Amino acid sequence: MKRYAFLIAVTFGGFCGTNARGALPVGYCQVNVKLTALIQGSNVVRQAGTRYNVTRMKIITKDVLNLIGEEYNMSFTNAQLAVDSFGSGNFSVLDRTGHVLLANAGQPAGEDDYRLATGVNNFTYTGTETPFGSAYNDSVIGSFSYSDAGETNYFGIYGLMTIKDVSKLSGSTESFKLVGADNGNFNGKDMVVSGTITGSGKTQ
Repeated sequence: MKRYAFLIAVTFGGFCGTNARGALPVGYCQVNVKLTALIQGSNVVRQAGTRYNVTRMKIITKDVLNLIGEEYNMSFTNAQLAVDSFGSGNFSVLDRTGHVLLANAGQPAGEDDYRLATGVNNFTYTGTETPFGSAYNDSVIGSFSYSDAGETNYFGIYGLMTIKDVSKLSGSTESFKLVGADNGNFNGKDMVVSGTITGSGKTQ
């Protein structure tokens, strides 16, 4: 529940999380975060004029795991970030073998403003359905967002998303890709964030 989780975990590389590809049990989709943040920097005033600066920073899956760890005062090594489906936004942290280390990871550990969430709306879709299964390709407006405990630092993306759901007699799978951009705040400075959120897994 630390107010400056984002500052600690992302700026200084973090101390609690690494992302790993490993086995996932049925009911989970692994989430991969690849974002770039442009943060308004300090101005340099000289006699000849003023220079305005922007700092570029990567935000990847292990940084999000660091932020979760800061909120819950936990340490994750070779961990995986997962959701049961993108539409639900119910995040969990699993170890490399698929054991759940932390459920409901998008919810605050206490009474604070921490959040890690996804959202979808405005579905259009194509697909097929037979007695033996179905396959749907959805185009939606999706979102992914984070806020620390004090809403001091936050970021997210919002944009076009594709979701593929396949259901067979042997089980169901989901894969997704969100490409977007949005604003944010880093230690009191404006931030523009863009990139992708991808994932896949066996949902049933």
